[in-house]
Amino acid sequence: MTAPPYHGPHLLLGRARFAPPPRPSPHDRARRDAPRLALEAVDRFFPQTRRITGVEGSFAEVLPRVVAAAAPLDLVFEDGPHTPDVTLEVYEQVVDAARPGGLMVFDDVQHELGNQPAWAKIRSDARVAASPEINARLGICVRAGDGASPA
Repeated sequence: MTAPPYHGPHLLLGRARFAPPPRPSPHDRARRDAPRLALEAVDRFFPQTRRITGVEGSFAEVLPRVVAAAAPLDLVFEDGPHTPDVTLEVYEQVVDAARPGGLMVFDDVQHELGNQPAWAKIRSDARVAASPEINARLGICVRAGDGASPA
C-alpha cells in the first residue's frame, strides 16, 4: 500500500482501536498501598507502642470515633485530599476536641485544588490563637484558650 500524496499539514486525533488499557503508574500503586504501608511502618519502628494507633478509612467514617476516643488532643496533623470542604470538615471535628495550646497542622493549605478559602476561614476562627504558615504548604494553628482572640 502506498501513502497518498502530501497536501499540507494535517492533524490526526484518535487512539488505536485495540490499544491495551493503561497500566497503573507507580504513583497510583503508592496511593493505593499507602495506608497499609503506614500501619506496617508504625509496627516496624514502634513495635511496643501503645501511643500510636493506625486507623484506615475516610475522614467521615472514622474521624468522629477517633476524636471522641482520643480527646483532648494535643496534636492533629491533617493530610487529606486538600479540598476546602474536607479541610473544613476535619477542622470542625477536631477544633473543639483540641486542648488549649494544642496544635492543629494542615498540609498543603495553598494547594492548587483550592484549599486557600478553607485555610483563610480557619485562620480567622476565634478558636485559633495563632496560625503561622510555612512555605505556603503547612498551616499550623494553635488552639486558643478561654478569652483568646483570633490571630
